[in-house]
Amino acid sequence: MSKGYVIVACGDDYVKQAYLCSLSIKATQTVNNVSLITDRPIDTKYSANFDNVIVNDVTDNGRFRTKLRALVYDLSPYDETIVLDSDTIFTSDVSYYWNLLEDKDLFFPTKVHTYRGNTTDNRYYREVFKKFDLPNTYVAVHYFKKSEIAGIFYSLVKFITGNEKRYYGDILETKKQIDPSFDFTCALAIKMLDIEPLVTRQRSQYPTFIHLKGQNQNWQSGVVNWMSKVPCHIDNDLNVFIGNFKQTGILHYTENDFATQETIQKYEDAVCTM
Repeated sequence: MSKGYVIVACGDDYVKQAYLCSLSIKATQTVNNVSLITDRPIDTKYSANFDNVIVNDVTDNGRFRTKLRALVYDLSPYDETIVLDSDTIFTSDVSYYWNLLEDKDLFFPTKVHTYRGNTTDNRYYREVFKKFDLPNTYVAVHYFKKSEIAGIFYSLVKFITGNEKRYYGDILETKKQIDPSFDFTCALAIKMLDIEPLVTRQRSQYPTFIHLKGQNQNWQSGVVNWMSKVPCHIDNDLNVFIGNFKQTGILHYTENDFATQETIQKYEDAVCTM
């Protein structure tokens, strides 16, 4: 069965992030197939590093591109897919995740970590999850295989994204939820189908990722921009340090300023010399 990573990205900034993510996959992973789903052709410099660039011009003006992201099951070229947010990079080989996921048709992490390696369950950004008693699932890194369960799930996700007013109601008027998010949509679909035990693991932290939103770091004072709080350094061997902590696994860095040309160049140099 074919295995690979899929990133959905639209617009210059997000495509650049997806390119950096694809470079980090090529540089660090044993399983390193990666494809991009986007809404228009991209620069050949970027497209050359993807195994596939899949263009779908579905009308989707939402900030989080939920309508296009809902098509990932239909558009993925792989039998087994790990879906990634564009603002992620791989800091070490986690290809063993594929073996951990063999028994799942669909999987979402429920436990994510700070840059210091501690588990965070901070729901600062998830007031609506608590309000509607939704599973604390994350979509920035999630998995599916082409299967009946995953197919039914994504069919419902497509239906929800096509009927936002019906399913979101007045939640979009809350202070922290001004647009439909794919995290919320997927959590809602999981609850409606009553499949949380099938698509999560409550006794295991893996697969998982480091979630670098400022309010997820368990700091005593609220910090929105983590890059203003702690230094970040990537050495020539692609070891990533935040503060004094070396990062491992998948890093969800969340801030556009992380994907500098200097950082991209380091990964380009590494991939070109492999």
